[in-house]
Amino acid sequence: MIDNNNNNNNQCSVFISYAHEDKDWKNQILKYLKPYENEGVSVWHDDKLRAGDEWGPEIKQAICHAKIAILLISIDFFNSSFIIEKEVPLILEQYEQHQLIVFPILVYDCPWKKHSWLSKLQVRPTHAKPLSKFDKEKELPTTLTDISEEVKALYEKTIQYQTTTESYGPIVRYMCNRRPQILFFKNCFEKFSEQDSLAPQFYFIHGLEQDKPQSFVTRLTKTFIREKYETNIAPDEFTFIIQIDGGCLEYQKKQLIYDLGMLLTNNNHMHKLQSFKSIVEHFTLHANNAIIISHQVSARLFHNELILYYIQDFWTQGYLNYIQTHDKQPIPQFFLFFNIIYEPFLFFNFSLKKKKIMTYLNGFDVIKESDSVDLLTKRRVLIPELSPVSKSDVIMWFNSNKTKLDNKEKEVNKLFKKRSYKSMARVEEFLEGYCQF
Repeated sequence: MIDNNNNNNNQCSVFISYAHEDKDWKNQILKYLKPYENEGVSVWHDDKLRAGDEWGPEIKQAICHAKIAILLISIDFFNSSFIIEKEVPLILEQYEQHQLIVFPILVYDCPWKKHSWLSKLQVRPTHAKPLSKFDKEKELPTTLTDISEEVKALYEKTIQYQTTTESYGPIVRYMCNRRPQILFFKNCFEKFSEQDSLAPQFYFIHGLEQDKPQSFVTRLTKTFIREKYETNIAPDEFTFIIQIDGGCLEYQKKQLIYDLGMLLTNNNHMHKLQSFKSIVEHFTLHANNAIIISHQVSARLFHNELILYYIQDFWTQGYLNYIQTHDKQPIPQFFLFFNIIYEPFLFFNFSLKKKKIMTYLNGFDVIKESDSVDLLTKRRVLIPELSPVSKSDVIMWFNSNKTKLDNKEKEVNKLFKKRSYKSMARVEEFLEGYCQF
């Protein structure tokens, strides 16, 4: 059903949805896309999935990472319950969120216009003439060439958000893939920016420590956040590790706020930053600017009630109370990132804990009824889980940063010699050698 060129890796630029009866057509499409592999056009295909892979999560991740979804349309395509019930809904969801381009290709005559979601799209080839009706010797090669070139052109448009080495300096090594997370953050960030409110924004990032959540936060800070506040003072960044040392909840709340104040005052033991108001006044000179506070939280020590208090009572309710009495006074925009670090060596307990955390973060029903509920719901965001990096991602990095592969291709091949994917920590280390400043 799905198409890729990286074994057991769900990161790609093109996702192909097809019925197995149309496998020969899928192989034709692959053949014409292959010349663009070194330019970042990678494809998912089910032939290379390993035995034991969970199809549901693999497909969801593949669609989430893809920039373009090619649909090979035929009667067998529509007769496949797996495609229609599993793949198509995911594809349309990404399409409606402007995160995926849908590229239908008609391979055989069939009643495709009866499907409203498809009839709204531009079907290829031109005039919706099925590939099967083209002369195999004279017409088909030209048609497939045109299709592959259009796919390549569409792909190039989708990577315009990626920038060159000169734009971001040393952090350019952080700019490798992470497209699903970037697009998700971008959509939320732009939506919040359109609202007339400086309420704190909360972003939960989760993954293994080796997938570098903190470098992801730095990337967001130096790109989207910095670009919005470029006319003001550069954003202030703080990294704060939340630790649960035991004791009653009330003690933990007080200790948490005290430690936060220590961080914001550069370890001043006599600080008085014990409320949202005191923190705002502490940053008076930075009004209308961004304050980024990045929290590292061990999944093993994740404390639902403490996190809920910190977000709702201290930050959100504190903000609401402040603007009621300081309506026209300037206030910084606070961004709070919670980097939830998973510890895989816990095995079963790790999976169980992860499931509980995801259930909690995805369920807003745990929020207490108050005037701030609506505000919280809109500004509490769970970013898609961080994942390893594929060979094609690294190739795309070189291309998007105007760095030709040349002899570096051999080194990229060595990096992925034993595995089809690498941790972000290893990839960042590798790419740092190609950043000259």
